[in-house]
Amino acid sequence: MGLHCSHFHGRGKWGTRIDPENCESLCYGCHIHMGSNPYIHMRRREAELGEVVFDLLRERSNDTRLGRMIKKQEREASKHYLAEYRRMQALRAEGVTGRIEFENFT
Repeated sequence: MGLHCSHFHGRGKWGTRIDPENCESLCYGCHIHMGSNPYIHMRRREAELGEVVFDLLRERSNDTRLGRMIKKQEREASKHYLAEYRRMQALRAEGVTGRIEFENFT
């Protein structure tokens, strides 16, 4: 069923909605499993990010000022990520394999 973009902090948290540290690609089964097991998901994400980055991510997710600013910039963010997606597609077409990092909007 393809890859899903899983948001650790829900998409309603505008402060981290488009934050790469808040998103990861999961298959459908893993996405459902993590969504159904928040404690496992939290422990796994904290282990991946490290305690400091995990705590900073939580702070950004609860930062309503940041959320309002990002929501205003949604159109610019959409343009940015579309350009990054197209850049990543071009790299794949050129034969680049493995993880391709992308530039964060925020």
